[in-house]
This record gives sequence, structure tokens and C-alpha cells, in this order.
Amino acid sequence: MQIRCETANDRGRVATLIARTYGAQGAHVIELTGRLRAESSPKNELGFVAEVESEVEAYALFTPLQAGSSDHSAALLAPFAVNIQNTDFDAQSFVRSAIDKVKEQGFRYVFLLGLPQELEEDGFLPAEESGLSFEKGVETGHILVRDFGDKCGASIEGEIQLPACLKE
Repeated sequence: MQIRCETANDRGRVATLIARTYGAQGAHVIELTGRLRAESSPKNELGFVAEVESEVEAYALFTPLQAGSSDHSAALLAPFAVNIQNTDFDAQSFVRSAIDKVKEQGFRYVFLLGLPQELEEDGFLPAEESGLSFEKGVETGHILVRDFGDKCGASIEGEIQLPACLKE
């Protein structure tokens, strides 16, 4: 498996992968992915694909989050798509590698949607237990966070704000 940054040439294959992963919601997630790409800082390479024998098997997009006065101390994984027809693909290894690449870019926190029992071995905790605060109206029930600590970026001060397109 080769993990690399997404390129413009990958967009069609990524859209197909998203459509297959999300079924009836695929078109909406594809449109949302385009909007999230537009909101990401161009200096950060935060879209990743996993290729196996020249086929895109997985995709992960991380979007920087605004938190108080600090830019780019946190990133949100959304969307994540995987070739559901390839049952041999190790999606967990791909996600771990993509998260490591985000950490290498200086982000201190990574947020994602999930169940704590599935991700606690990777250092994720429920956001509501982290002491971090979200803007009013954000339901944090399934938002998980991983804090890389003092070695990466600044800690979050103030409320975490999700991209506008995720609140619609």
C-alpha cells in the first residue's frame, strides 16, 4: 500500500470511492468534500489516498479547524472513504498513517467521528471528556479527539469552530 497526498488527477477516482462508500448519501458527501477542500489552507497537504496496484483503495481528508485565536492546531477527518469491495484492505493502518502525516505537519489535535471503544487504543477520547469546548449548537456525542501533546502545535484556546458547510 502506498499512501500519498491527493492530486487533482485523483478527484474522479476519489468521487467514485466516496459514492460507493456512502451509497445514497454519496452525492452529498462528494459535494461536501469539494467545499471542505476549498476551505483547507493551500499550504497544507491534507488529502490522502491509499493506492494498491494503481487502484485508489481509500481516501481521507483532514480539514483545519478554527479554534479561538489559533489557526491550524486542530484538524478534522471528514470524509473517510474505503473500497468496500476490497475486504483485504487494512483501513485502520491507512487511517493511522494519514493521522501521522497530519501530526508531522504540526497539528496538535485530530478530531473524527467514531465510537470510543473502537479507537481508544489509538489514543482517541470522547471530545466531551477532553476539556475542549465546541461552539454552541455542536453535538459532540460521537466526536473523538486525539491530543499529540506539547510536541505538536499549540494547545487550543477558545471554542472549536467547525467549517460552515458541516453545520448546514
